[in-house]
Order: sequence, then structure tokens, then C-alpha cells
Amino acid sequence: MGQSSKIFITTAKRPFWCLNLLKELARNKGNFEVFVFHDKCGYDYSKVENYCKRKKGFYYLRTKDNMGRDGFWALNNLMYSILDLLDYDVYIQIPDDITVVENYVQRAVSYANYFELVVPGIVNIHNKDNKVLHKPKRIINGVDFYKTNWVDCSFIARREVMQGIRIEKPSRRGKYNGSGVGVAFRNAFYERGGKEIWTSFYSLTQHLGIQKSSMHNKNRRKMYYGVVNLENDPLMKPIAEQDKEFINKKFKKLWLM
Repeated sequence: MGQSSKIFITTAKRPFWCLNLLKELARNKGNFEVFVFHDKCGYDYSKVENYCKRKKGFYYLRTKDNMGRDGFWALNNLMYSILDLLDYDVYIQIPDDITVVENYVQRAVSYANYFELVVPGIVNIHNKDNKVLHKPKRIINGVDFYKTNWVDCSFIARREVMQGIRIEKPSRRGKYNGSGVGVAFRNAFYERGGKEIWTSFYSLTQHLGIQKSSMHNKNRRKMYYGVVNLENDPLMKPIAEQDKEFINKKFKKLWLM
């Protein structure tokens, strides 16, 4: 668990959720640094900026111009150009509007011990009858992992995977009225990059947003719980109900604020 990690967070128009995520990450133990990339917008991010100034290992960066949904691919390439200059073992990319499970960083980093690139949650592995579509499957300490061809802007990767990675400008929006950047990610890592992409059956994060999208599919809301012991593998003893309870308590607290 001595691996050094860089955590990149993309954010715009959600300073409250972003600050909440930073506080959750600060409670984690491990050798990691957090970089917030704020896509310039009219929302007040002073609390996020001040928090990063006070916290060792937390950095706040704001773009000169607002890139927006159609320029999200460019924001990612800006991040990756900076990433190429940093020294680290494991890269973690997450959005701003999530809440994370206990010991998130240790558990996310542990995935890199087994895979080059992992999407930590359900990604297109079920059909409408809730049957698993993708194979092959690997079981590690009781946790199911499935091979997939999809990676979006929330993933964990070893350093060698990220070296020189860039995504192309999407040619069209996605069918869910997204930016189309998901397809661009898949092309960069899978089609052109030839990387093996795996997804864990249980997610380590929960989206807090209430809008309808494929990111909020009910299957993605299943959680994986691992009892962390620094001398053992943190993927041991999956008890999903414990994470669900943990996350639900945080939901109630956050929504009542």
C-alpha cells in the first residue's frame, strides 16, 4: 500500500459537492495528492480554493476559459499533459458530484495491483433482464471483475497506461445527450491504445446527482465493502450491505444541509 497516487477531479458549477468530496478524501490515509481542475464558470469556488490552500497535498487549478460540455475532451487533455510531468504509481480520475466509500483511496489503489485499468463500478455489463453480458470474468478475494470495452472519466490506471494518453475531439454527442467524450475515452484507451479494461461489479462511488442519466442507473448504485487491513489485501470480505448503509447515512446528512 506504499504506492503513490495522483487523484484528478474535474469540476464546474458544483462547488458544494466538490468541497464535500475533498473533505471525504482528506479523511483517507495513504500516499496521494489531489488536484482539482475547475472548468472556469460563474459559480463561487472560493471555499474549494481556500480548502486546497490549507490542505497539504491538495491543489486547485482553474482554466483560463470555460470549456463547457463540448470542450470537456480538451480539459482532460490539459490534465493529462500535466500528469505526464508528475511522478506517481497509480492515477485516479473522478467527477465532483460523488460520495465515496470508506477507505476509498486504499481500495481504489489496490485495483492497480491486479489490472492496468479499472472502472470501479458497473459499466454496461447488464442487459434489461439484469443478466451479465461481458466475459471473461475474474474473481479476486470474492469480488467479481468483468472485462469491458468501455472507460469513461472515472477510472483507476497504472502510470504506464497514462503516459502520453490523449483523447480526440468527439465527432458527435452521445445518445444520452452527453458530450460524447465517453466514446472518445474508449477510442483512446481501447480502440487505439489496446488497453485491457476491467470493471468491478461493486462500485466505490455513488453519484449524488438527481438528474436522469446512464451514470445513475440503479445497478451502478450497488456498493462493495472491503474490511481494510494494511497487512492484507483490502479487497477482502465483500459485504455490500455495509457500504449501502454507510452511503445512505451520508446521503441523508448531505441533503438535509
